[in-house]
Amino acid sequence: MNYKKLNGIWQGSYKYGSMYPEHYRNLIETFTVDIQFDGVNFKGTCIDGFTNQYFHVPATVEGTYVPNLISFIKRY
Repeated sequence: MNYKKLNGIWQGSYKYGSMYPEHYRNLIETFTVDIQFDGVNFKGTCIDGFTNQYFHVPATVEGTYVPNLISFIKRY
């Protein structure tokens, strides 16, 4: 696979599950990430509603990619 094709800006959304307080459950949050892969690991920035409202700077993301699985940590 050409991992360079994964570099760049991606948009998506996530939904809060049942482990969150009731006022968050089923809330859908959109986000935009700008990522750079080195083949397995990636780093980048993330903009979502919380970064815009509370921090005014993008969050950072660091993670790994293997076929059928993306795992990352987002830090505000």
